[in-house]
Amino acid sequence: MKFLWSTLLSVLLSVGGVMNAANAEDYYYWPEFGTFAEHNNWATPHIKAPEANRLGATGRGVKVAILDEGLADYEPGLRSKVIAYKNFLPGESVRTEHGTMVASTIASDLNSAVGIQGVAPDVSLIVAKVCYRNGCEWEAIRKAVNWAVEQGAQIINMSISGSPDAYMQSTLKAAVDQGVLIVAAEGNWGCNPYANWGMNYRCVQGSITEGTQANYPIAGLIAAGASDQRGGRVSTMGWSSSHGPNLDLLAPGIEVSAYDAYAASNGFGGTSSATPYISATAALLLSVKPDLTPAQIQAILQATASKPFIDPPKVWDSCTRNTETQQWSCNQIVESTQPRQYYYGAGVVDAEAAVKLTKKIVAGQVLPPASFSQSDLKLTIQWDGGPADLYLNSELVQANAVSGFEYQGFKNQSVSIQLRRAGAVSFPAIAMVAPELIPDAPVIVYSSAMLGELTIRVNNLDAQYDRIWRTKDYGSWNEDQFSAVFVATDGHEYACRAYFNHYSETTSFNCEIPTSLTQVTGHLRLLGKSAHLGAESDLVDVAVIGGVPIMDVTSTYESDGQPRFDWDPVPNAGSYRYGYGNEGITGCIQDTTVKVANQPVEPRGIYISAFSNDDCSGAVLANLPSLTFIPLPPKPAKPTGITIKEAGYNNVEFEVPNRNPASYWRIYRSDGLVMQIQPGQRMAVGMQANEDLDNKTFSYRFAEQFRTTWMDSWSELSDPIQVTLPSFDLPTGSCFNSRKSTSVNCAVIGVSQAQHIRVEYLDGDFQVLAAEEISNDNRSFRTGQQDIVDAVYVRASPTVGTPGTRYSWYRRGAGTIIEIGKNNYSKYLAQKK
Repeated sequence: MKFLWSTLLSVLLSVGGVMNAANAEDYYYWPEFGTFAEHNNWATPHIKAPEANRLGATGRGVKVAILDEGLADYEPGLRSKVIAYKNFLPGESVRTEHGTMVASTIASDLNSAVGIQGVAPDVSLIVAKVCYRNGCEWEAIRKAVNWAVEQGAQIINMSISGSPDAYMQSTLKAAVDQGVLIVAAEGNWGCNPYANWGMNYRCVQGSITEGTQANYPIAGLIAAGASDQRGGRVSTMGWSSSHGPNLDLLAPGIEVSAYDAYAASNGFGGTSSATPYISATAALLLSVKPDLTPAQIQAILQATASKPFIDPPKVWDSCTRNTETQQWSCNQIVESTQPRQYYYGAGVVDAEAAVKLTKKIVAGQVLPPASFSQSDLKLTIQWDGGPADLYLNSELVQANAVSGFEYQGFKNQSVSIQLRRAGAVSFPAIAMVAPELIPDAPVIVYSSAMLGELTIRVNNLDAQYDRIWRTKDYGSWNEDQFSAVFVATDGHEYACRAYFNHYSETTSFNCEIPTSLTQVTGHLRLLGKSAHLGAESDLVDVAVIGGVPIMDVTSTYESDGQPRFDWDPVPNAGSYRYGYGNEGITGCIQDTTVKVANQPVEPRGIYISAFSNDDCSGAVLANLPSLTFIPLPPKPAKPTGITIKEAGYNNVEFEVPNRNPASYWRIYRSDGLVMQIQPGQRMAVGMQANEDLDNKTFSYRFAEQFRTTWMDSWSELSDPIQVTLPSFDLPTGSCFNSRKSTSVNCAVIGVSQAQHIRVEYLDGDFQVLAAEEISNDNRSFRTGQQDIVDAVYVRASPTVGTPGTRYSWYRRGAGTIIEIGKNNYSKYLAQKK
């Protein structure tokens, strides 16, 4: 709606809200002014990445794999760093937003104009596309992990989530064992007693919300939680960082600037952004010491993490459901009594401290690591050299401790152990506090290998049922999935999965192996609940017999949004049969291209087979068993004809001719501010709280987005529209101490453009001691503060919008600094008369 200032000013009342020093750092009351970019480039400096870069750690020579949506097709300085790219889902949406944001957080070059700075700008990127707009395909993720390992990735970033799965657990275990650090998102489902939809009866004392692939108890698999500007866990009404015993580290996860589908954007956050901050910091360590193992990297990061801001979460004491009405009721909101690490992990990642410790390790300036043994959930920590201060996860646990120290942990906790003695520190060691349920060696009764798959059948596993990592197979009431790893004699490891049936005397494990293998030699090892590999089976040594090769099919989107599938000619093939869709569309062609003829609105599967004869008969020479695809909706036209409706003091509104009521929009301001417009919303861009905007000129560009359930199409960006923002006049006034200098009294004259005047009481360093927002309805007013002895100045600033509401539009203009007169109370009284 269009704001009518004269009407609003006649009815607004004095707010009179007082801010004390405890919340003086709140987002809306930062005393310094600046650009949007300066206010939103908080995250990278927050973890001290620039300081780490100045120490010479930039990620050079390190390969980081990103499993996500892919990269957008414009050039934000990232594509040149990509050394391998593979699409595990058909079609390449040209506006791949989430993956581009992840990549820019890790590797983008500094762009101070928009507040974006990658933590490790010199890394090489390996990119796997495994996600659509609103979800990721689990099998594609698992295959992408294996591919990333083959490509030489040293770190795998997974800013994606999904339910733990036995096959994925063994896949990640095999990757870590082969020297690849994995950083995965903890999820954004942390509880609050009240969520944006109302009372949250799941948020009760003792509840946890973790449940992703980040939560396997593997040293070298880091679960990332989201932190805010204070260094505390992100917890808002709309979403919160997930919590539980597996959480390892926090990193920035709100109001992060990154490159999105089109340009610079301030809209990244959640554990999705926290994950690449940790991955990139790990890359800095590897650029200093390339032979660090995944477990050592995790130990260093947790040993050097900065202390988080502790704000215990609130939960319901209990919730019950009425069996007759099925309605929930909850009573008494209390502080959570769960261990602190459930919510904060080891703390907030600190790139500078981690790099400094790694440099000490390289120089041999550290003490030997402590060793430890484990009994159930108790660690016994031992070391040589006499008493030392013992730190666990960067916190002092015992000063002048002696070897043999016992620590009682909790299940699935990760603990970085470090000693400090006479100014020296030890090489940290990581311990996973989990019961050591190590499976026995399986007894093999049969093994065979075909192209790409190894099958190993073992004797009944009932006796080890409670020691093996397993997940329920929801497709069958009497089956579970079991995990195992096949360890080849050359050191490679391959993930294996079995469907365990209690009524069967044997269990068959299937392990995906490279199609290039002709002989498979190694041992099968069951994977235990605590992620320990079990004892080795007898040697498996089998030849790979023939199988039908898998066709390598690529896919692209045509201009009308329809997928097209292409492949290289299969040797000796005379024809190709294809089929797709629930409609049973099939065909036989001699060409090597298939274009989808219909427009389904949900995922479909396509299969293709190569035949020796030209009529799709004869021998099958190769095939593509099934590949999921989703057509794109039609692409909107480039927006044109947009005009300025109003350039106000706290927002700019635009007119868009012939606007599609079902479309979504984005408005990009030239300094990185982005406004996402939902159907039916005003086409307007609000100001940010403390921007220096007086007489500033920006360009605005527009993109239209049309969504379906699974995919979306984007227009091209519009031509830029220039807007110069209006400036505020400056308030005037005078302020005096009372006779006893224990209070301050002011007379202030406001300005016509403001709704309120913000009055802040400052000390000699211009730090805010207290503040109040006062209605500007009469253009002049008197105000004051009691018991404020350290105030030296008062700042009076014009404001427009709703103060104290974090996500509403609010602008504060440049303020007037008023020096407080000393012992002039009589002069103040004279002025008051």
